[in-house]
Amino acid sequence: MPRGTARGGESGVDMKPEDLYDKVDRLTSRDGWVADTQTKGRMLENLVRELIEHLLPPGRNLRVATGCVWDGHSRGDLPQSDLIIFENRPNAVLYDSHDVVVVHSAVVRAIVSVKTNLSKQDVDTEIPDYRDLLRKQPRTLLIFFAAAAEPIRRETANAWLHGNPAKAQVRIVCARWGTSALGPRSRRPLTPNTKVFEELSEAIHTVAT
Repeated sequence: MPRGTARGGESGVDMKPEDLYDKVDRLTSRDGWVADTQTKGRMLENLVRELIEHLLPPGRNLRVATGCVWDGHSRGDLPQSDLIIFENRPNAVLYDSHDVVVVHSAVVRAIVSVKTNLSKQDVDTEIPDYRDLLRKQPRTLLIFFAAAAEPIRRETANAWLHGNPAKAQVRIVCARWGTSALGPRSRRPLTPNTKVFEELSEAIHTVAT
């Protein structure tokens, strides 16, 4: 498969970055397909889940679904996760219905937080939610996937992690980044991330090995 593409499921059609941008725009723009914020969020989660499914390496027995992580002791401490990449072991999947799961923390390879627009507050809020999981499972990643990043530059997003003890286990992937252009933040142009598939694939292969 050419670099920078993702296999398009049952249709067998390769998805290219520009296809992803088009779908993201239609989902997230004010005059897009839907107006309801929650519906937009679910549709974006489904789009990212399908993309991850196509990027998962074969033969690794990995799945991706929405749901919750249980550590075997606490009750209800961990929030519902947008997407969880986990080892599909029968005894570790405690609940499984219509792609909603409860899985044991021991089989979790990655938590994926899907955002229409990522901000520093999102990062600062969610990393503590998963701090214990990341500490106990050093191979696990927390991946932020965003349609865009409040429009800021990649360097700024990476600086959000500076000094954070969990930095090595956090990845930020955006379909579009801001530029260094001056002017009101809301009017700064967004630049398509042509390496979005490569960056997400690299994170997935990190947890799959």
